[in-house]
Amino acid sequence: MNAPAVRVDEPLDDFIARHRAALAENEARHIVMLGLLDIAEADRTKTLRTWSLGEGGACAVLGPGRLLLGDLDEPQCAALAEAMTNETYRALVGPDETAKWFVARAEALGRRFRYVMPQRIMALTGPPRTPDAPGAARSVTAEDIERLADWLDAFVAEAVPNDPPIPDERKAAIAASGDAFFWEVEGRPVSTAAIVRETGQTAGISLVYTPPAERGRGYAGAVTAAAVEAAYARGKRAASLFTDLRNPVSNRCYEKFGFTPVCDCHAYKPVAD
Repeated sequence: MNAPAVRVDEPLDDFIARHRAALAENEARHIVMLGLLDIAEADRTKTLRTWSLGEGGACAVLGPGRLLLGDLDEPQCAALAEAMTNETYRALVGPDETAKWFVARAEALGRRFRYVMPQRIMALTGPPRTPDAPGAARSVTAEDIERLADWLDAFVAEAVPNDPPIPDERKAAIAASGDAFFWEVEGRPVSTAAIVRETGQTAGISLVYTPPAERGRGYAGAVTAAAVEAAYARGKRAASLFTDLRNPVSNRCYEKFGFTPVCDCHAYKPVAD
């Protein structure tokens, strides 16, 4: 059997025409890749590496340091690993078994990887079931930057410790964007969540953080629901988020709020020799 052909860095418009419609058939599954394509299409100064291994979603994209896999079968993942033997990237993420297949072939070729995290993509297509928590949501403003910055640092340290810190300029942009929300009780912020990306019909929710002393009271669910409602008010019809499968409590909570599983995905980091 012939190895799948690999098109590397084809013109962006050709790549988008080949793959975006197929990826958009399941926006929640591919929301990060779709978001990167939207950014690159709008701003041609943004660097985006691409690999095509077939039609309709059989692709991979390398954004800022992270390799994202599309709907690839095992031979396509092997062919991609062979084509990327000398490429540099800080992380690899793929839905279902794609990342595992890629890593198996890449390690056979001499590269080494460390397994980082089992994740699950979840989606909500109806009204969120808001927990009965005291308080109310409000938009974060630029004046909230100090508290938000501290909570974003805590989120990264706790939820995604293998990711680089969020740059200060990015924190300031999130605070000023109107996309981040606090849940407040008697005027005191107790939890936060944000809309971190938007595609055609779907908003991606992340940066959900509650300080340890405030946990167990429904605040995270309440502020997540507020972010979802804000996305719906903008015309989105669905929301999605990533959960850590090693944290069954948070997974059960999101299911209780109305989120349902879309697929599992796996993250790896290359290990330097």
